[in-house]
Parts: sequence; C-alpha cells; structure tokens
Amino acid sequence: MIRTYPLKHSINRGKQQKITRVIKQYRHLACQIAKVQWVEFFKNQRFNKDLDIKSLATPLSARYKQTCQYQVVGVLESFISNRQNDFLGIVWRSNLDSKTKFELSYIANHKLWFCNNIQMPQGKSPAIEIGCQTIGLARAIFKHILKKHYRPNLCYCNLALDNKVAKVQPREQSEKKHAKKFDYWITLSTLEKGQPIVLPLLTNSFFESKNGKLKKFCQINLKESGEIIT
Repeated sequence: MIRTYPLKHSINRGKQQKITRVIKQYRHLACQIAKVQWVEFFKNQRFNKDLDIKSLATPLSARYKQTCQYQVVGVLESFISNRQNDFLGIVWRSNLDSKTKFELSYIANHKLWFCNNIQMPQGKSPAIEIGCQTIGLARAIFKHILKKHYRPNLCYCNLALDNKVAKVQPREQSEKKHAKKFDYWITLSTLEKGQPIVLPLLTNSFFESKNGKLKKFCQINLKESGEIIT
C-alpha cells in the first residue's frame, strides 16, 4: 500500500507558474485519455493502460503521457469495480431464478457486459453458452447502473507522478546535498524539453515517524486558490 503525506515546499513564483502550466496540460490530457479509454472499454470490455495515444495532442512529453494514462486507467478501473459491486447487489437481491443469477454473476465477474457471445466454463464438462436474453438483461442492468453514476471527472485531477517525470531524492542523494535547509528534492519535468525544475521540500516529525520505504512517487496538487501542495 502506498501512502502519501504532505511536505512543506519552498517554491518561488516562477517555479509555481511552470508547475501550474504542467498541471493544466496534464488535466486536459487526462480528459482526452479518459475519452479514448471509454471507447476501448465498450469495444473490448476493458481499459488498456498501454493503449497507443501518440495521436493525442499535448505539449507534455511521451513520459508524461504514459504516467497520465496509468493514473487515468487506475481511476476508471476503480469506478468500474464499484459498478460491478452494484450490479452483483442488484442481481442477488432480485427474484430471478438461481441459474440466471449465476450466469449474470459470471458476466459481471468477468466484465463481459458488452460481449455478444459468452461461453461459461464448467470444469471438465463442455462450456455452456449464455443465452442472448441473459446477455441482454446483463447489459440493460449495467447501463441502468451507469446512468445513475457520473463518470469520474478528471478535469481537476492532481498529478500522481513516478520517477519518469518526477525524481524524488533525499538531501544526501541529491546534487543539492549541501543545501542543508531542505530535506528532500523533486526534479520535475516541465513543458520545456530538457529544462526540469528542482523543488525543495521540508520534512516533519509525523512523516519521519512512519515506517516504510520511500517510493519513487510523489503527488502534486493544485487548489482552487492556485496554491500548490506537495
């Protein structure tokens, strides 16, 4: 399990403006990726974190694209997982016969709501083909559930970054190791190729008291007020 904890930063106005520009482009990209991922889901019954998104226009680098797509797919998969539980709850609370319930549960467990031909394995026995009436019922229930819940809005997502675009280092490993005032440094890629910025961070006793390994990951948030939180 990964946990994040806020650390105080010391970022001048120029760096904040550069980070804000990255966040705005990242959010726009996340919305674009979400659209193509939903097409992928309805077509192939799954999201694809390795989907080719080279055609999506953005000033962000290919590394940012990959990082953003991983984050978007994680959000969408969590959403579908919750809808999957909603589906199963409706099925098992219904008055349907046990055979139909079992087939509907199989469809939900394998996320096959938009598949037209479904073979349900029966151990060593030949697979059973689920009838089109049951498949149609599954699709109708799932569409009903989707209409009741808004899809995740990624217009305001924050940056969840790995070391492809944000390298986190403690002071002793950083080139800034002689700057003893700060405890951690993030080297963050910007919209300008080959011109990353370095963000100094101050630790706190609460963060240092936690057991665990420092991951190559950070989160950068932009509040409505324009304040940046790391």
